[in-house]
Amino acid sequence: MSLAAVDHVRLAAPAGSEDLLRASCASALGGTGIPEPPAPIPKPPGLAARDGC
Repeated sequence: MSLAAVDHVRLAAPAGSEDLLRASCASALGGTGIPEPPAPIPKPPGLAARDGC
């Protein structure tokens, strides 16, 4: 099986293990991933008023 691209992967992980999980997934999928932004980006007011939905 061959993948052309992976757009998004979401996995549950214990607190503090995100870096290890990210490295494991990148190794298994053959990619490097995109680093997390340094701080959460606030939701626009229209989304925040609806709990982000």
